Amino acid sequence: MKNISRIIAVTAAAVAAIACSPEGHAPRRGDAIVIDPAVTRADELNFDDGDKIGLTVVRDGEPAAWLENVPLTCSGALFTGDGLNWYDDASVASSLRAYYPYDASGEPSSFSVREDQRGSGFTASDLMIGSKSGVKPSAEAVTMLFRHMLARIDVDMTTRETISQVTVSGTSLDAQVDVAAATVSLPAVISRRSITAHEVEAGKSYCAITVPQSAELTFTVQFADGTEQQCTMRQAELAAGHRYTASLTVEKEKIEVSMSGQIEGWEDEELQPGDSDTGAGDDQGQDGPTLKYDGVSYPVATLADGRTWLAANLAYYDGGSMRISSTPGDGSGIWFPADDGLNAVTGADNSAFVLEHGYLYNSATAHGGSLAQGSDPVQGICPDGWHLPTRAEFEALKAAYPSPEQLKASEFGFTASTFINATGSYRLGQASGISSACDMLFWGSDVDSSNKVICFRIMTSTTGSMSYSEYSTDSSNYAVAVRCIKNQ
Repeated sequence: MKNISRIIAVTAAAVAAIACSPEGHAPRRGDAIVIDPAVTRADELNFDDGDKIGLTVVRDGEPAAWLENVPLTCSGALFTGDGLNWYDDASVASSLRAYYPYDASGEPSSFSVREDQRGSGFTASDLMIGSKSGVKPSAEAVTMLFRHMLARIDVDMTTRETISQVTVSGTSLDAQVDVAAATVSLPAVISRRSITAHEVEAGKSYCAITVPQSAELTFTVQFADGTEQQCTMRQAELAAGHRYTASLTVEKEKIEVSMSGQIEGWEDEELQPGDSDTGAGDDQGQDGPTLKYDGVSYPVATLADGRTWLAANLAYYDGGSMRISSTPGDGSGIWFPADDGLNAVTGADNSAFVLEHGYLYNSATAHGGSLAQGSDPVQGICPDGWHLPTRAEFEALKAAYPSPEQLKASEFGFTASTFINATGSYRLGQASGISSACDMLFWGSDVDSSNKVICFRIMTSTTGSMSYSEYSTDSSNYAVAVRCIKNQ
């Protein structure tokens, strides 16, 4: 990556100048507007002939732009076009802003990266904005720093296979843009799509530009024989102006992925939380102790029962064998939570919501693929050193907090995103049967005498009173949250 610096001489005939200037601000024939841009391009090369930027100049104290969205075209070493000389009053300062790529209809309020970023689609997906304030007319060049407004993902592969194509799925390709404020944001309605990545080195290195967002990334590698293999990275945090590297170890049978790096302009930085670390480790977060598992940091709480509990629903997804569904009745074993309207969300559009509320699992998935026998603790899909709570541990929790209201007031943190999740913790096996009466239902380790897995419940009645109870089921279609407890 390198910075490039250009001097842009903007000259024009008097007729063109007057046509582009508001009345009373006719330009002189003297000093031309000259811009020296410090900018890093997506393709890491200098600007190409024909590239265009849009320039706007606003004089201090004036509401209207003196120049607005004037196109400057790259030719050789300079950007030139139907620009203007500076206005006459050298004591009046201005604010300048510019963006790339140029839009003839005006400064963009929205921008979309290309779905196919092979070839020219890659550089066409790179949105940059530059600005400079307090600029007075002068013969000297105005230095303006252009910044990348989107995020870049580099895909580096270790493989013996012949690769024909790489796609990155699960991201929004659309952004709302405010050039004056130099900001981008996701639109109100998000549509997640796939990007065909740009090939840097055949079979080894690829890259894609996407909108800053929190996303569950799926990398699909297509082999020369037409077969595919894919892996999913849970909840990557993609920031504006940052560059990330996904390292893929690719075999015909599987893909392993890790992700790191960040470059602003482009800046290097670690993904948060989105790496593919499958190990578990305790840490001290800003708001208290946390447990990192599969790249996700969970709050933990040591309660009056003397045990340490996860203070959030588990959001574990192995990215391979599990198939996430929105319909509990289909028997997939893992489902998305429900939103406030008691409707199943889709993971692609609500990845942040999934992290907050956790996934829902059937008993076999929660128990790690097969049901336990007896009353011994079961690790299941909990991290190493943790397990699904036993009936004895639930009884100890109840003894420490005789009423659920007391538990709700504890440091455990009864909120929709932690222990009680009225809309997302429990759904019946029927596609439309979502229970809002049960504030919390989570899987236990035990099975009853009929070999049904026991769930622990915290109920709220129609009058608002709360109570503890148990429930057992052998149905493969019951979607229930998972809370883990630390081994002693």
